[in-house]
Amino acid sequence: MRKIEHEYSKHVLEKLDELKAKSKNKISIAFIRGRNCVYEYKYIVDKDTRLRKKKTFYIGYIDNRGAFVAALHRKESTKSEGIDEYLGKMERRTLGGEYNLVYPEKLDLDILRELSMNSRASAFELADRLGVTKSTILYRVKKLEKEYGIIKTIEVYPERFGFTRYVVTVKFFGEKPPFEELKKLFDKELRVQLVLLMKGSYDLFIYILAENTIILEEMIFKLRSEKLFSGHQSAWNIGYIMEAYGFIPLRNEFFTLLEERIWQRTRESPRRTKDQLFKSEFVVLKELNKDAGRSFSSMDNENKLNNGSSQYTYHKLLEKKFIERATITMTKVPMKYCAFFYLKQIDIIAFNTTRMQFLREIIEETDNPTDKHIFEGDVSAPHGSVFITPIFDSSIEAVERKLKTTIKGIEVESAIVTDIITGSLGFRRFDNKRSSQLEVIKDPNAKLETYQR
Repeated sequence: MRKIEHEYSKHVLEKLDELKAKSKNKISIAFIRGRNCVYEYKYIVDKDTRLRKKKTFYIGYIDNRGAFVAALHRKESTKSEGIDEYLGKMERRTLGGEYNLVYPEKLDLDILRELSMNSRASAFELADRLGVTKSTILYRVKKLEKEYGIIKTIEVYPERFGFTRYVVTVKFFGEKPPFEELKKLFDKELRVQLVLLMKGSYDLFIYILAENTIILEEMIFKLRSEKLFSGHQSAWNIGYIMEAYGFIPLRNEFFTLLEERIWQRTRESPRRTKDQLFKSEFVVLKELNKDAGRSFSSMDNENKLNNGSSQYTYHKLLEKKFIERATITMTKVPMKYCAFFYLKQIDIIAFNTTRMQFLREIIEETDNPTDKHIFEGDVSAPHGSVFITPIFDSSIEAVERKLKTTIKGIEVESAIVTDIITGSLGFRRFDNKRSSQLEVIKDPNAKLETYQR
């Protein structure tokens, strides 16, 4: 189709010439939807393709009387004085020629925080809390889900149904067993929720849920006796861990163990014990762990529960603290790598003098999409704390230096996470105003039920 040129009035053309004379960049005009839209443009060379590309930036429009009305950019990404500032912003937000997700806009950060605190919140609820339109929320959430690989899940308290958390660190003296063989081994262990392959002070980090120390010791003995570890000398440190910040998502396979705890009334078992679950409780936990965004009605229908049973059960599980919250995890985090830190407390008296700095370090805010530290837990042996930290634009050495200078009485060992063998990490953006760390900072004598958020 032949392009039809629009005839601009004398007043419009005079104002256009005036704008061209004042601008150091080129100016163009286009008649769009009844308006004389004005753009700044310039040509740049793409760093990857080395091709010349035209970049334009809308600066406003000229009305038919010749008056110029400047553009009102509401989006943070386009809020600029001109094309130079705009391109500068885009360059800072660009990594390898692609849109850089390392520094999201404030609204996106706010949405990530709201979803992390309640991934079942409706678009209407999110719009009301953040003061934007529902359509804006729907668009942004869909975009964030795609770009960060967001999965909706739940954060639970395994202690409520009879499981205790343990961690194991492993160091090999020489060559490590092959990744695929390690994966086959750990994937079969239903109590193992996370295994990280690392390079540095440790080679493996293993997070386990076990009913008691006897079962844990039997499992560790069985693992270490596997033929896979023959010829691979190693040191294994095992300890209890209390999660203080962040969470480790449960593997869906874990619910095979939980299924054995479904209570059925019998003559021998007229009442359920505290470690047993109703069928509806098991169903809600299992289904929401896979997808916390699914509807309760579909859960009722698929699992042959009474109408409204799943919704009622979900709120009862929240009330009884079986479920802490519906949350999210991200599977496509634009980081360089994840780092593991073990802070061994070698002088508890010195450590206590910097305890508040330690708590502030945990909940320090960043402009990145995730929490500064996605996981922190207090470990019994060796006594101290472990951190799992995404590295965006810093380095493992810089984080380690800061930990050593901020916190006294510690010895820091670190490792780079090279792969996840089993399970997944809980990448999200928590509302630190609701953290137990902040409660203690405000009132050091505060008596918290647990050190969990």
